[in-house]
Order: sequence, then C-alpha cells, then structure tokens
Amino acid sequence: MPLWVPPANGSAIESNQTTTAAGGTTVTGSATVNTKGAWTQLIASTSFDAYGIMVWCTNTYVSATAADQLTDIGIGASGSEIVLIPDLLTGWVGGSGAGLPDNGGAYYFPLRIPAGSRVSARMQANQVSDTVDVIVVLFERPMIPGMWVGSRVTAYGVVSASSQGTLVTAGSGAYGSLTSLTASTTNPVRYMQIGVGGADDPSLGSIRCLARVATGSTVLIDNLFYETDANERVQWGVANSILRNCHWNLPAGIDLSMAAMFSSTATNTQSDFVIYGVD
Repeated sequence: MPLWVPPANGSAIESNQTTTAAGGTTVTGSATVNTKGAWTQLIASTSFDAYGIMVWCTNTYVSATAADQLTDIGIGASGSEIVLIPDLLTGWVGGSGAGLPDNGGAYYFPLRIPAGSRVSARMQANQVSDTVDVIVVLFERPMIPGMWVGSRVTAYGVVSASSQGTLVTAGSGAYGSLTSLTASTTNPVRYMQIGVGGADDPSLGSIRCLARVATGSTVLIDNLFYETDANERVQWGVANSILRNCHWNLPAGIDLSMAAMFSSTATNTQSDFVIYGVD
C-alpha cells in the first residue's frame, strides 16, 4: 500500500553502476522478436529499504533502424522474479560517455523496495537478441523529503506485439488530436512518468517536440519537451523531470490520452507513448 515517509537527515544511494567506464549492466533480449528474454541480475541484494528508484537505459539506438524495446524491472530470487516496473520504453536512446548516459531513457519512480531484494531486468525488442545497458539507482529516502511513496506501477498504451507504445500523430506547429492510451485505467494514478519512442521511423530528423497528457477534455499536463535527432535517438529526460514534480489523485476507471506537436519543419509525423502510473 502507499506510504508517507517522514523527512530525515541523510540518505544512502546504491547502484549497479560500479565502475567509471561501464554504462550499466547489459540486458539481452530474446532470440524471438517481441518476446521477453531472460532476467539479468542488476543488484544481488539491496543494502537498505529504498523509497525511490531511478532507471537509466543507454546504447539502444541504431542509425537508419527502428529500434523498439520494452524492459521490465523486477525483484525476487532467480527464477521467482516479480515485475516491479513493467514495459519501460528503452529503445531509441543514446550511448554513454565515461559511464554517464545522456538524458534519453531516464525514469524515476517513488517506490518502496525492501532491503535484501535482488533487482533484475529483462527486455524484448523488435530486433533479434537486441541489447540495452541498464543502470538503476536506489534511494534510501524519497527524492523530495516527505514525498508520498507507492507500491505498484501500471503501464498504459503498451503494444507488446511490436515492443512499442501507442502511436500518436503529431500536429505541425500545433497539437494534433488526442489519442487514447487507455479507455479505463486499471488502478488509481498518484504519480506518472512517460516513455517515448520513434514510431517505427528509421529516418528521424533533428526535431523539437511537445506532448500533453489528458483525461477526457481535461489537460493534466501540457508542453512536455522531448526531441529526436538524425541518428534515430529520442530523448525525453526533460519531460520526465517535469513530471517528477507533479502528483495527482486520479481514480481508477478514467481514460488517459496524449497529443503531440512537432516543429513545422518535421518530416516524421508520429511518436509512440506509454504512460506509467504509480499507486
């Protein structure tokens, strides 16, 4: 159940990023496209009760190639893993330099992870045996002191058959029509992050983009910034940094939709999106 954690001095941080050269732990997808591969261990046993987790993913973009991926973060012993964060969009993101990823595949979730947990990841892709480098960072205290903490993540808009999110057609210089990611949310939403992909376009341009999230005709949040480039990279770290400071009390059973806007010079007209709701 959700938690409220009182403010306290001091906070430990733990990560699977243990060397200056590594870009995280490499997770390999299945030899069958659009099928989850085996679990790969990220942390053998967590050192403390964590109340927040950051996930970075790197090294998945391929020039002139549509690189779609869905990655699960799980906890539990080998062979008994339970999905904690389902179907993160991790394709289309850049590489890492000196062990530091670009801001493309950056997510933060206010979740409790008990001490002694084994943390692992698995991935599926539209490419055979594709890979993603995953870095997780666990926080002993919430990112914001006294911040609400949840226990469950639900993904809306996932299209497992193609390892991507729901396709949204953007407007040119103005928002396009809202596209439904779900007609009825399974669980309440207290907090959200988004994932963005390149919508099967193997020739993205260098384009600045905006997205909005709505329920019915009510816009929940507007002008989330993300961008693409000619190397087939999609970066949405800024969008999720904005969402990190936004909290809702949205009930189960509502619709969630998204719209997007590309610059007027855009040649590609679609992105794919997933909304991750925490309760």
